[in-house]
Amino acid sequence: PYMDASYEKAFTDADLVHKEIIRFAGEKTLEYCTTIHFCQASPDAVRGFRDAGIFGLVGLFNDDPSCYSLAYGSFTEPYKYDEKTDIYYFNNDMIVNLFPLDEIVPRLENIKDKEFIEVMIHEQYFYEYFHMYQPDFADKVEACVKYLSENGRQSVFLDELIKRKN
Repeated sequence: PYMDASYEKAFTDADLVHKEIIRFAGEKTLEYCTTIHFCQASPDAVRGFRDAGIFGLVGLFNDDPSCYSLAYGSFTEPYKYDEKTDIYYFNNDMIVNLFPLDEIVPRLENIKDKEFIEVMIHEQYFYEYFHMYQPDFADKVEACVKYLSENGRQSVFLDELIKRKN
């Protein structure tokens, strides 16, 4: 977590990650919008991430008690641009691994009319050796993707979404 991180720590970590992604996958695969672990970053860390090229951060900006602690502020829009930090902030709507399978579709149904729905997973929940392995995790992901697809949603990289709006 970067809740108490310095500018230097955030900048260095982001730079190292970018270099490794470019090394093994190429520069065209690099995305400059990301989710920081636990969606928390100090103001100094946010500046460090921005100076390292990150222009979008996903966070938990609602009052849902099932979410982790709030991170970069509070808003109800799907995303907003903050001139002070020069970063777009995206509101995460669901972390799939936090919900039982039978709650995935009803939760999506409750937000189906939103302009933009942001969901995320932690891929380690697929693996039996992971201490918090979820045997039905593939079913959860499939239920989520199937619902969104059947309801006319398309997957998009966040930087593409920003470009479409600008």
